[in-house]
Amino acid sequence: MLHFIVAIFILLLFIPLKATFLTGATSSNYRSLTGRERVEDTRVQEFINPYENLNLEAKAIFVLDLEKEKVLFQKNASLKLPLASLTKLITAIVVEGTLKRVGQEARTVTFGEASIRQEGDDGFLIGETFYVADLRDVMLMRSSNDAAYALARWVEKNSRDHEEAFVSAMNRFTGQLGFSKMHFLNSTGLDVTDSRPGAEGSAREVALLFSWILRESGHIVFATQSSVIEVVSADGKRHVFHSRARPILNIPGLVGAKTGFTNLAGGNIVFAFNVGPQRPFVVSILGSSREGRFTDAYKLYEATKKYIQQ
Repeated sequence: MLHFIVAIFILLLFIPLKATFLTGATSSNYRSLTGRERVEDTRVQEFINPYENLNLEAKAIFVLDLEKEKVLFQKNASLKLPLASLTKLITAIVVEGTLKRVGQEARTVTFGEASIRQEGDDGFLIGETFYVADLRDVMLMRSSNDAAYALARWVEKNSRDHEEAFVSAMNRFTGQLGFSKMHFLNSTGLDVTDSRPGAEGSAREVALLFSWILRESGHIVFATQSSVIEVVSADGKRHVFHSRARPILNIPGLVGAKTGFTNLAGGNIVFAFNVGPQRPFVVSILGSSREGRFTDAYKLYEATKKYIQQ
């Protein structure tokens, strides 16, 4: 009788242990067979293109990752369009080439009547003299037509037709870079007539040009980071200028920017910025509106940030 009771007791202890063991084995086998646990652990997030479905006004756009030398987004990037004052980037490059060849005593520009007559009044006076580098900064940051014309005249002061000679130098330079869509008729980018722009090019070429500037002569666009600059003439008169690119100057990591606007071109802008430590990008926007170019710029900047964060 005692042996029978002991056997019953042992059996009662074994049954729940066996049930527990079997239950665990069944659960483990289920996960192994279905692979559900493995799938959840190794799930890969699907890549989402942040540039898709952006509502952009611009006719043409080009976004370039300089570090990877990779095109992130483009829209009609090879379409030839009016450049407006983006032209002044080439003007600055030609001026820079002359600066490197002349002595310090020759690096000043005096305003003549023809320079003052250009479209827009930036407050310059006939007979005022400035350092070339200061006028270059005003030309790019304020987009001054007076400064652009005066600088072109300074470069080609020994030519019978200084503007024609300067424009030839501009076109030679872009030809050397292999830009087949880019062509200039003047140093300012102003429309020549109601139907003929002063300069044309593609969004792709504009972005590549800005990339070249950053790599070879980045200092010439340094002033475009500022919202206000002050220059002083040789006789001590102070001139204060406000940036045309002010709506995007608070973009984090902004390296430089150049705007352009004419009736034929609409709103243009090219700018460069870093995302994180020294991860540079260039964005060119052609054929937007006066305000739309800045809205487009912010949308493309935010999309680029999202691209990098994935």
